Amino acid sequence: KRVDNAAFQTVEAFANDEFPGGQVQTFGLEEQGVDLAEFGQFDEMVPQEVKDAVEQARSDILEGAVEVPTTLSE
Repeated sequence: KRVDNAAFQTVEAFANDEFPGGQVQTFGLEEQGVDLAEFGQFDEMVPQEVKDAVEQARSDILEGAVEVPTTLSE
């Protein structure tokens, strides 16, 4: 989770008198509230096709080609 971005955006909205108090806010990929952690020291061990698949999935979600469920299915 990118709590840093969510916190920054919340404080910025408050400072600009745009904070929607009393409402639930969601910070997803589009709002940069979640992301995959960098591979760091393991970067060389992750195949390029895996990195490409992750980037494609991210793009598909952001473009609406893939819908991420927001509720649990039974």
